[in-house]
Amino acid sequence: MDICPIRLRYELDYWRIPTPFMSPCCILEENNNIAGKLSTEKAFVDSSLPSSCFDKVVLGPQRLKLYRLMENPRSSSGAKVFSVGSAVFVLLSLLGLILSSMPELQDENKEPHYLLHYLELLCMVYFTFEYLARLLVNPKKAEFIRSPLNVIDLLTVLPFMIEAFNELQWMKEFRGAMLVVRVMRLARVARIFKLARYSTGLRAFGETMKKSAAELSMLGMFLVTGIMLFSTAIYFFERDEPNSKFYSIPAACWWCKFFI
Repeated sequence: MDICPIRLRYELDYWRIPTPFMSPCCILEENNNIAGKLSTEKAFVDSSLPSSCFDKVVLGPQRLKLYRLMENPRSSSGAKVFSVGSAVFVLLSLLGLILSSMPELQDENKEPHYLLHYLELLCMVYFTFEYLARLLVNPKKAEFIRSPLNVIDLLTVLPFMIEAFNELQWMKEFRGAMLVVRVMRLARVARIFKLARYSTGLRAFGETMKKSAAELSMLGMFLVTGIMLFSTAIYFFERDEPNSKFYSIPAACWWCKFFI
């Protein structure tokens, strides 16, 4: 629904793919009247959840408007502004994460500059508010929580919350609490995938990867086979040489993967 029909038509013509070869759900409609355009736009607006899901819930019309505002950037100009603002917060949080690793912007305790800390706090407050607001307006909360993009949103906020609780004295009594926090900090990298929510191209790329799972797994098997073959060969050829770096097959795999 996010691809221009004209560009799709040009792509099919270039590859000489007849339109009837397409799946029934992807066939281009030849009718270009206003009613057809309106129905297409309405289908795009309701592509995530149909409006009927909001009929029997509390404050259904209001929740439907908020749902479209936060989930569908093309539903209105306000939704587009909200999408751009969310993407800006994601980029700011990534920028703060990168700058906080620079020694020039750290204190003697290797903690980030206080401005970066406030920037992180501001972004986390916004991400928390956005996640809770989208959770409240969604009528199907179980599906919402299991959605991959929403799991990424939760992983974006969860490390910050755990680190905030770690400042409490009772948390310091638990053994290995800081180790858990350091591991959870790695989850901050997941916030880069939040851009997929606001980018049609990234969504299309993810869908392509999903549809091509069988082909990608076959490619991975070929790569693993080649790595194992050549790394085993170089190990047996070079293991008797003095100061050989191929002292084991895993060490040879590390060399071999750069050439495969």
